[in-house]
Amino acid sequence: LNPENYFNHMKFLPEMMLYDQSLILNTTRGELDVLAQDPLLEGTDQFILSLRSYMDNQTLLNRILDLTGYTQVEPLCISASGDPSRLVESNLYLVSR
Repeated sequence: LNPENYFNHMKFLPEMMLYDQSLILNTTRGELDVLAQDPLLEGTDQFILSLRSYMDNQTLLNRILDLTGYTQVEPLCISASGDPSRLVESNLYLVSR
């Protein structure tokens, strides 16, 4: 999920190419609501979620779990605090039922 515009999404193209399916949502436009009825999520037990590090990850995670019915979140790659050279742009989570 990325709150920025289309052109900023394009810089994540290499990451998106790692996955069979990708869905980019603009959280500032209320696009999270589409997750409640997404057919791709209905047919899978888990998915990878990418949230920008500067966003309120916990609030977004709670909202996504509420909308989708998924119940578990496992951090895969989380931004470290402190040293700027160790920061990641996006936190990655494994979300599962």
